[in-house]
Parts: sequence; structure tokens; C-alpha cells
Amino acid sequence: MAINGIAFPEISYGGMKFQTALYVEVNARSIYIPAITIVVSAMAVSLFPALKAAFVTPAEAMRTH
Repeated sequence: MAINGIAFPEISYGGMKFQTALYVEVNARSIYIPAITIVVSAMAVSLFPALKAAFVTPAEAMRTH
């Protein structure tokens, strides 16, 4: 971006200088653990409504709502 006229100097805060580039590491753990957590959470949250709906007869559900 400095070529186009916008300079990105080093960021300083409280006398400490920080890099302007961020380096990331993507590995299997950073993908699978959040995915498994979301799936397990969704299953746990949907369990109670599913069990409640499983034991309601259709006629009773139509009468109530």
C-alpha cells in the first residue's frame, strides 16, 4: 500500500513497537476443534425440543397452537 501513497509505519503503543504484518498458522487443530464444538453444542441445544416434540401427538399439537 505504500506504493500507492498510503504508508503503514510500525505501530507503537506505550513505547513498544509492533509489526504491521500478521503471521497466522492454520493446522488441523484450529479447524477441527471449533467444528466439533459447534456440532456438539448444536446437538445438545436441540435435544430438549426434539424430545418434547417426539412425545406430543399430532392432534394435541394442533389443538394447542
